[in-house]
Amino acid sequence: MRYFVAMMTACVISLTSSSALASFSFQFEFGSKGKSAGEFNDPGGIQVDDQLNIYVLDTDNDRIQIFDRYGNFTREFGMTGRGRGQFQRPEHFRVDRMNNRIYVADSRNNRVQVFDINGQYLFAFGVTGSGRGQFNRPEGIDIDSTGRMFVSDSNNDRVQVFDATGSYLFEFGDRGSDPGELRNPEGINVDLHGNVYVADSENHRMAVFDNSGSFLFNVGGKGRVEGNFESLEGIATDAMGNIYVADSDNHRIQTFDSAGIFQFAIGEYGSAVEQFREPEDIAISSDGSWLFVADTDNDRIQVFAIPEPSSIVVALLGLAGLTACRRRNRNRC
Repeated sequence: MRYFVAMMTACVISLTSSSALASFSFQFEFGSKGKSAGEFNDPGGIQVDDQLNIYVLDTDNDRIQIFDRYGNFTREFGMTGRGRGQFQRPEHFRVDRMNNRIYVADSRNNRVQVFDINGQYLFAFGVTGSGRGQFNRPEGIDIDSTGRMFVSDSNNDRVQVFDATGSYLFEFGDRGSDPGELRNPEGINVDLHGNVYVADSENHRMAVFDNSGSFLFNVGGKGRVEGNFESLEGIATDAMGNIYVADSDNHRIQTFDSAGIFQFAIGEYGSAVEQFREPEDIAISSDGSWLFVADTDNDRIQVFAIPEPSSIVVALLGLAGLTACRRRNRNRC
């Protein structure tokens, strides 16, 4: 009996993070193709704030739309152009929950634009080029706990880092396939510990660096088996250290633990619920209860619930007690 309980305890510990996540369930979807309010044209980015307001980067409509927690349209900002507050095919963005700012990788304008939480323009930085502080199709952006901005400068095959005012600090990455090198990086995420996860898209892998840009390890490679990728895009992390990756051309979302060990995948090609067509981004609510997927080529957002890890613990402990009881009483429990 002691051996059995010990084994079950080990199972509970090992399954708390991964199996709980694997049980998340479809809740609802919203959006369809178009240009009207609440419609999308290749939504390429998604974020959520602490009140569960949902922010969608409506890429080919050159705007950001905001919805309530139920998917009801509330407002929008942005339009096509090169002026302040205008976009040319923005790819990814971040909502800074602590400082109430929105950072947009305005890809075809080769700049980053910064707005307040209401969509009012604050400032921009970057021009076309390959020098320090210049961009050639910036694709991803994230903010660390100190306010530094990490930008995936895709066609320059590097990540550039800026302070909170947009002043250049340093960069890392160079074109290639060796460890620490990048080929057209896309999405980027900085976790609570300062680790930087880069969607190394043309190398079909996730590259992980520390907060100074020193290379740590790679995850994945080209392929369709679990743990590999085909043109990965957005990356998100939760408070438990789980990593979510939009494996775009494999039409699925994959999750990994903080060491890069594959946990599970959801999705397949299609337009039904729990199916995707080239999903480009994901977001996790701050409490870890909700998963939001930008289902890009289906022009919609899908929302999933993530059960609390404690529900898995309770279930396993219940199973342990029932099995032990049956061993003693021969199925009289």
